[in-house]
Amino acid sequence: IIKCPLLWRKCASVSFAVMLWVAVVVIGQTVISVESQVVYSNISGDIVVADHAGRTVTLTIKGHERFLHGLGPEDIRVELDMSGLGVGRHSYEIMPDDVSHPATVRVVRVKPAHLDIRIEERVERNVPVRAVVTGFPIKGFAVRGVEVIPGAVKVEGAKSVVAGLRSLDAGPVDISGAQGDVTREVLINASQAVALEHDSVMIKVLIGKE
Repeated sequence: IIKCPLLWRKCASVSFAVMLWVAVVVIGQTVISVESQVVYSNISGDIVVADHAGRTVTLTIKGHERFLHGLGPEDIRVELDMSGLGVGRHSYEIMPDDVSHPATVRVVRVKPAHLDIRIEERVERNVPVRAVVTGFPIKGFAVRGVEVIPGAVKVEGAKSVVAGLRSLDAGPVDISGAQGDVTREVLINASQAVALEHDSVMIKVLIGKE
C-alpha cells in the first residue's frame, strides 16, 4: 500500500475551500421585500386598462446584500403583456418572469400573485374647465368675472371614467389684495386615469372697483 499524505492534504484543502465558498454564498444571501408599480404593454390603441393608476405589487427578492443594496426603482419593473385581451374583466397571474430585474438577484415571490384587470373602450371628449379662485381683492374692489382659456380640454381614457367627468378644476389662483385683473397660467387638476390634450390653462380674474 502506497501512502500519499501530500495528496490527501491537497484534497482536504480543496474540499475545505469548496465548503467555505458554499458557506459564504449561502450566508451572503439576503431576502428583501420591495413594492413595484405595475405597467402594461402591448395594449391595442382602442382599449385601455380602466383601473391601472397607482397599482403596485410586493416582490420578495433574494440575492447578495451588496447587489440588493444598490437596487433602485428603475431596476425592478413589473410589466404585464396585454396581447390578445379585449374589453371585459380578466384575471392575470403574475409570474416571476413578468418581473424585469438585474441578473444578480432573483424574484422568489410576487404578492398578490393574481390581478383582476378591467379593460374598457378608449374614448375622448371635451370637458369644461372650472377656475379655482382663492382670497379677496383689496377693500373697495370686487371680482367682476372669471375667464378660462381654453374653456374646455380634450380628455382621453376609459369609457366609464371619461363619462363620469362633469368638469375639471384648474388652479388655484390667489387674488388676495389685488386691485386689478389677475392672469395666471395654472395646471389642470386631473386623475392619473385620464390623459389631457393640454395640462394647463390661462385664468383671468377680472377685478374692478365696487
